Amino acid sequence: MSVQSLRIVRLFLWGILIVVLLTVSTMYLLRASFLKARTEGLPAMVKEEANDLKPVGDAPLFHLTSQDGGKFDVGTYTGKVYVVDFFFTQCKGICPTLQKNMRKVQEAYAEDDRVRLLSISVDPKNDTPSALRTMAKEVGADTDQWAWTVGPTELTGEIAKGYMVVGTEVPGEILHSNRFVLVDGYGKIRGFYDGTEDGDVNAIIEDIGRLLGE
Repeated sequence: MSVQSLRIVRLFLWGILIVVLLTVSTMYLLRASFLKARTEGLPAMVKEEANDLKPVGDAPLFHLTSQDGGKFDVGTYTGKVYVVDFFFTQCKGICPTLQKNMRKVQEAYAEDDRVRLLSISVDPKNDTPSALRTMAKEVGADTDQWAWTVGPTELTGEIAKGYMVVGTEVPGEILHSNRFVLVDGYGKIRGFYDGTEDGDVNAIIEDIGRLLGE
């Protein structure tokens, strides 16, 4: 092969390398822009990043029916750090895991009167106070610290929006979420966690301690 031919081959190979590098760089920039566009302007809980515990909004105020049939006023949680989740008793999907992990949070702060838990049913048709009491007993919940509540669908839907919870809608199933929401004693939402993941459950237990130390 002549010297001229070798030069042509080298130039051709360099050209291919440059095209590959430009393609990879362009794909990386496009992906970064896409991810930024997906998260900007959306609630903080959809961003897959570590919770920094900065307030992201005010928790809603409301009344629901508790497991004992009386009125539950979330205002009684003022001054308490609390965790809220959404569930329904007949759920065979993520709910058993959510409630098992809520119990882990309860156990971590069982002796601390500054911490509360709140589970809100999204199935008022079936989740009577009696059904809520039964499930609370099955889970091993201390209902002095952990309230089990239910209300009209329209109300609990608005409450879910207030907590910035996005539900997962599956055909034939009731809309609910895998998220735990952490609220401080001033009624400020401070973090969002995947209630089905052990790592997130450990994180919320740790972050409750951080809030208590503020």
